[in-house]
Amino acid sequence: METLAFVSVALVALASTAVGVRLLLVARRTRGFPELVLGLSLAAITGVGFPIVLLTELRQTIGPSLTLAADFVGSFVVAMGFAGFYVFTWRVFRPRSRWAAALTTLGAGAALVATAATVWLAVGVKSNEEKFDVVRDWEIVLFTTAAVGFLWSAVEAFAYHVSLRRRLALGLADAIVTNRVLLWGLTGASAGTALVIVTLLRLMDVNYMSAPVALFTTAGCGFLVSVFLYLAFLPPAAYLRWFERASVPAGS
Repeated sequence: METLAFVSVALVALASTAVGVRLLLVARRTRGFPELVLGLSLAAITGVGFPIVLLTELRQTIGPSLTLAADFVGSFVVAMGFAGFYVFTWRVFRPRSRWAAALTTLGAGAALVATAATVWLAVGVKSNEEKFDVVRDWEIVLFTTAAVGFLWSAVEAFAYHVSLRRRLALGLADAIVTNRVLLWGLTGASAGTALVIVTLLRLMDVNYMSAPVALFTTAGCGFLVSVFLYLAFLPPAAYLRWFERASVPAGS
């Protein structure tokens, strides 16, 4: 089970980092803000932040000073990534909405405050088990905030996909773009589901890093995230050919 979870995490990290770098290259050419913020968020969470945070699991090997530095840097990079998802959803789907701007401010702020609290409380802890107990409440806040951000993005993408499907029927939308919006919604829904499960386990004081139910569900959701994300932003030619054939009405 641990091997399955590791493979899933690795797939998510590779897919997210690849897509993040691709979006940053696109943003460099287009000067587009959505591409920039989403590219930075994806690269920050899985390409930079999470690998650094994992170093804290080796606290007995790397020592307290390096553990503290890894916890501080990695945690804040991940938190900035979570905040970026709020900003991306707001600017892409609800740029003129006051409630969306307020939700973005609240979500991004909560992620940063919860991260600061967990890093502060973890100073001086002697083991990962002790840290697990000490930071419980603030981790729940952080995971809840992240879950809301991903699920909000999913809901907005699904709603926009419905609108695009109506336009597609009239020849006013592109089929590939419509499919990519759906895939992005599925990406957010999968990531949000994983975080909801982790949050519920945290509420029950179940170790989400080792419990079989946590490893199984996060592995499954992680695999879906990597597949949907890759198909949305880096679709192979074979997938595009299959989708084009599948989109052709029967008898045409």
